[in-house]
Amino acid sequence: MRTRFRKPLLYPLSYGGARGSVAPPASLFAWLERLECVIAEELRRLLTWEERHRRLVARIAIAVALSVVVDLVGGVLAWQFEAGVKGSDIHGFGDALFFSTVQILTISSSLKNPVTAAGKILDVVLEAWAIFVVTAVAGSFAAFFQSGDGS
Repeated sequence: MRTRFRKPLLYPLSYGGARGSVAPPASLFAWLERLECVIAEELRRLLTWEERHRRLVARIAIAVALSVVVDLVGGVLAWQFEAGVKGSDIHGFGDALFFSTVQILTISSSLKNPVTAAGKILDVVLEAWAIFVVTAVAGSFAAFFQSGDGS
């Protein structure tokens, strides 16, 4: 059994009329009207605030608030564990907070890895938190878009 392919509604540079004709066929106008309706519907959906929007904003706000708390606690702990230790790049609270922040943001910095055992454990915990938050926020966005597909 052969499958038939549907012809696209819009052919570039081909209007199907007489040679040299510049008038597009009626199907082109129908296609453009349908496109206009689809664009208008999508814009209406984007500008409508539904329950799923509130849930997404709440989830992201919770993730950000908890990450700020984890960042501050991580900064204090890194300062306690690493400040004044020989070979450590953390000399004050600012360095410790910077270290904690870049670990939570999953970006690299010019600071050396922690030298104490407690600092290394803290480093792993901060990285695990970052992975958890990134995946949770990604899941929240996936749920948001999935729930929008059904409407």
